[in-house]
Amino acid sequence: MRQIGIATVIAFIGLIASACGCTAAPPASADAGQDTSPGADLPAVVDAPLSVDDGALEAGALDVPGADVPPAVDVPAPCTANAACAGSTEGPACDTATGRCVPCTATSDLCPAGQYCVPGMNRCAPGCRDDLACRETRDGGVVERRCNPDTRACVDCLRDEQCAAGSLCLGNICVPGCTATRACPSGQTCCGGACADPQTSTANCGACDRRCTITNGVPVCRSGACGLSTCTAPFADCDGNAMKGCETNTAASGSHCGACSSACAARPNSTVSCELGSCRYSCGAGFGDCDGNAANGCETDLSTTPAHCGLCGRECSLSNATAGCALGACTVASCAPGFGNCNGNAADGCEVDVRTSLANCGLWRIGRSPRLLHHLDEGLRGLGAQEGFGVGGLGGVAAREDDVGALRHEHARGLKADA
Repeated sequence: MRQIGIATVIAFIGLIASACGCTAAPPASADAGQDTSPGADLPAVVDAPLSVDDGALEAGALDVPGADVPPAVDVPAPCTANAACAGSTEGPACDTATGRCVPCTATSDLCPAGQYCVPGMNRCAPGCRDDLACRETRDGGVVERRCNPDTRACVDCLRDEQCAAGSLCLGNICVPGCTATRACPSGQTCCGGACADPQTSTANCGACDRRCTITNGVPVCRSGACGLSTCTAPFADCDGNAMKGCETNTAASGSHCGACSSACAARPNSTVSCELGSCRYSCGAGFGDCDGNAANGCETDLSTTPAHCGLCGRECSLSNATAGCALGACTVASCAPGFGNCNGNAADGCEVDVRTSLANCGLWRIGRSPRLLHHLDEGLRGLGAQEGFGVGGLGGVAAREDDVGALRHEHARGLKADA
């Protein structure tokens, strides 16, 4: 049993009376009618303990435990619009489903630039939020890019329709291409998945897969017809027929040496060739360009010219003799008066003074005798000696027509001297 103070009981009774609408007059004082002054002493009210059955009261609201009650906490009112979240540390957007302020919602993406609202989580994360966030300015113009909703990265395209005509979207990049449903720009034809202008395309000149080719040159397609653009050096189109391509090698053609119609001129006793675009001349067998003048070709006969016998600059010079040249080798054309080529060797010229030589003494006198000269001539031309003037009898004179010529020359000189 809990002890309840008299004041509590009186208050409880008053509550009951108020509830039932009953009012009770205060009990008459025992000294009613007596004049009591304010200063009169009143009997002290004694708060006597009462024993009350607290069965019903104990379970009621008045049965308060002695523990301290915590102070009440202010709970903010739920938001209904973004305006109620202005300045909130939780975020500027109102999540009407929960009445809480959050950084963003699906309908109110209030994330900073460069971020987007993560669906279902009402929080911001790095990435693009829409295509507008991917717009770029390049070279003074605006470039429209797309926001990939899967990666939240800015890309060139997500679908073919976002690329220009004649392009396809592959790997989020616009690349040249066409399909049956993705047409080419006006004036072009879809050939093998690529747009081509049949008026200018060398691979599709006039129609798809009609390729222009030029031998030794670069082709061109003009108004749907193949033609020649340029030749690859050193080749040239010297016949003017583009369909034959660049048919002439100007580095080796004698008729078009270095350029079309630039023929190498013919030169005497020479053969001509074109080497690396320049005319080159070579002398025929037995001839040489000994004067260094290319214009007159190979003017010298190396087989008969004593000054250039066998090759240019090799001059025949023989002792006591006039030199000759035969088949490119030096010979004795004639001996000087009183000298003879008694050994038959042209290299040492007319080596013997027959006026003083004991072995060849008097040969110069034979030239003064017509009769002896006649017999010597006959003897040298025959197989045997005539009238006792054999080879041995003449002191070893060789049977050579050159010697006969020398003796005839001596004979003429002798006759002139005798006169």
